[in-house]
Amino acid sequence: DLFVAKTAKKTREGKPHAPEMRAPGTVTIQKREMHPFATFHIFPEGIIFENQEKDEVIYLMVRRHLVTNLPWIASSAFFVLLPIIIFFIQTSGIYIFPEISFSYLLVAVLFYYLILFGYSLVNLVSWFYNIGIVTQLRVIDIDLNSIQHKHISATVLSDIVDVSYSQKGFLQSFFDYGDVRLQTEGFTENFEFFRIPRPAKASDIISDLIAGREIA
Repeated sequence: DLFVAKTAKKTREGKPHAPEMRAPGTVTIQKREMHPFATFHIFPEGIIFENQEKDEVIYLMVRRHLVTNLPWIASSAFFVLLPIIIFFIQTSGIYIFPEISFSYLLVAVLFYYLILFGYSLVNLVSWFYNIGIVTQLRVIDIDLNSIQHKHISATVLSDIVDVSYSQKGFLQSFFDYGDVRLQTEGFTENFEFFRIPRPAKASDIISDLIAGREIA
């Protein structure tokens, strides 16, 4: 659904689909090269998504801040080292587990690391593919709750009636990440981008698009 286009150009020209949001005429946008693991990028170069319209331009791409991955990375690192720690304890003469044959031990260790690899992979994929996209036409929220479960929701900018953000606690303020909430009118589903970098800037970009102001 979302990938880097190999043949994407550095600039893109086209007439916006929502003339009330932009002055009539041709708009030239200078796109910027994006790192694959970027968490906040304005005018990303070479990014397209499913059902993207011909002249629809991506103004902002966000995903959770990198620091939010530290808990599962730290726990994975600990459990990677745990068998090695147990091995050294066993060789020092303190027996935690009874003596078992090498073949059974090898199978158990391999199975242990297979489970650990699966745990790390699920967390990495969940972070990488949970993405928010803002164009001049709409806001798109792509959620991958598991490898087999994907949820995509979208709303047009004209349905958004309020944009706000919040930062809670020392860590969010220190690393400058937080939640952005988009309130929509009527019975349309509200949108939330959780723990994204620079929430104030993201909120300003969406507000500027709704008001029809130029994005720097």
